[in-house]
Amino acid sequence: MIRLRGSAPNGPVMNGHLAPSSKSPDATAKSAKITAARSYHQVEDAGADLRDRPLAERRDRLKALAERPNHPALLLSPRLAFDTWDALAAERRAGREKCVGGVMLKRRSAPYRVGRVRGDWWKWRVDRIARSSP
Repeated sequence: MIRLRGSAPNGPVMNGHLAPSSKSPDATAKSAKITAARSYHQVEDAGADLRDRPLAERRDRLKALAERPNHPALLLSPRLAFDTWDALAAERRAGREKCVGGVMLKRRSAPYRVGRVRGDWWKWRVDRIARSSP
């Protein structure tokens, strides 16, 4: 969970990861200075727990927050558009170049849940790198 620096004690809390400093979702420089947070959805705001609210609402709140000029280090995770499984598979394969672990499919009506609850989301990781020893 991430709380924005400089926000009030009851300010927004998001689920996300640290990210390279570029605002581009395609930032790939592994040596880039980590000065940003890539967030997926908002889980708390002004002390109110938003985890039972639908993903669509939590993401809309986060988008509004990310568009504020006082939060330049908040990166909104990109939404993927695809119309075939092959297109989604191509996005997944590109994950390694984008420094992401794969793709995540989430039901827009789903609440935020802890753990690996089946049915509301599906994580499709990039293939592991296999190396043979000499």
